[in-house]
Amino acid sequence: MKLVPALLLVFFALAAPSKPRPFPPHEEGPPTLIVQVVDPVWIPLPEAEVTVKPSSGKGDSKSAHTDANGYAKFWVDTGVDYTVEAKP
Repeated sequence: MKLVPALLLVFFALAAPSKPRPFPPHEEGPPTLIVQVVDPVWIPLPEAEVTVKPSSGKGDSKSAHTDANGYAKFWVDTGVDYTVEAKP
């Protein structure tokens, strides 16, 4: 009798729909989006404010400041189009 619940669990796990989902962001691994902000002559701009938001308008925007080399790093969902805005 104890085998039946285990078999049902396996059945439901195998019968669950398997559609692709975006990779969940987490700050433990490498960033999924890196932006570099530079001036017109390609000199990196440190401490620029960078905002990233989904182009669809659905979801939260994320903001970060660039490092000494002008890079801002974000952990965002993959497979999504984003709009990037930078303010020096």
